[in-house]
Amino acid sequence: MADLEEMRAAEIALGGGAGNPGGKTNSGTNGQTGTGGLLIIYADKIDNSNGTIESVGTSGGSGYKACGGSSGGGSVNIFYKTEFIGDENINVNGGSATSNGYSRRSRWKWNIYNR
Repeated sequence: MADLEEMRAAEIALGGGAGNPGGKTNSGTNGQTGTGGLLIIYADKIDNSNGTIESVGTSGGSGYKACGGSSGGGSVNIFYKTEFIGDENINVNGGSATSNGYSRRSRWKWNIYNR
């Protein structure tokens, strides 16, 4: 049988997972609201040299024993006809979740099509 200290530690053991909405917990921190989504862009010409195209996930909450899972990054699909500038400025990273020094991050994908 667990002693009283172990039982109290179990009460603060878990962080909430990220999502829509973010996971709630009575013991750790809540997960953030949001997930990476689907973004589709159709254009003749795209100049993304001064910005970032992103579909990112959010972070899970932290806890004493375990962290909540992060939400994954999204999917960005770009269809252009003549020119695309700034393809290095695309971010589809997932959120991170940390607890006791451990971190998890998931990444989805992005695609660029010249049509």
